[in-house]
Amino acid sequence: MGNERLRRAMAKKGVSQEDLAAKLGVSKNSVTNWIAGTVPYPRNQAEIAAELDEDVLWLFPKGNVGSEAAREELVRMWARRSDCPSDYWWSLIVKAERQVAVLSVSLTS
Repeated sequence: MGNERLRRAMAKKGVSQEDLAAKLGVSKNSVTNWIAGTVPYPRNQAEIAAELDEDVLWLFPKGNVGSEAAREELVRMWARRSDCPSDYWWSLIVKAERQVAVLSVSLTS
């Protein structure tokens, strides 16, 4: 079973498989596989959703976004939030198009 939502979103935006592949820096074959039903890596899911102005969970309801797999991918990059360069955090905030949620924890002794 293919990903009809992805195919429709691409058609709605007038984005071809070649266009999406070029914008994401992947092969056209990868995009073909995603339309056929292969679930992209979480980082690609987010980029696809942004390019198509769609919600990532709507595009990939069976995907790994928000799952333990996505968390593990981030932990492998930076074990602690403080390990992530501050300019990278800032770039994520500046590029946000919908919302930025902040969780703050205060520890008192």
